[in-house]
Amino acid sequence: MTAQQLFPREPRRMKQPRKDLLRDALAKAATTIADQRMAIEHMDAQLQSMREAYAALWAKTNGRRWWRRVFMVSP
Repeated sequence: MTAQQLFPREPRRMKQPRKDLLRDALAKAATTIADQRMAIEHMDAQLQSMREAYAALWAKTNGRRWWRRVFMVSP
């Protein structure tokens, strides 16, 4: 009898994950990236609309701050 028959070895582990696991991880990462890109574009659109509203308010008040309009008397 040989040593291999008396003491069977455990199967060796693979050094790399299987291709289907890698594909699943890649698909999940791509989905996450796409979702984050959509969220960033949405926030950029909101920021742009806020900037436009601020510019319109600034033009309406002729560059004067709101507290100056409230607390100071216009001549």
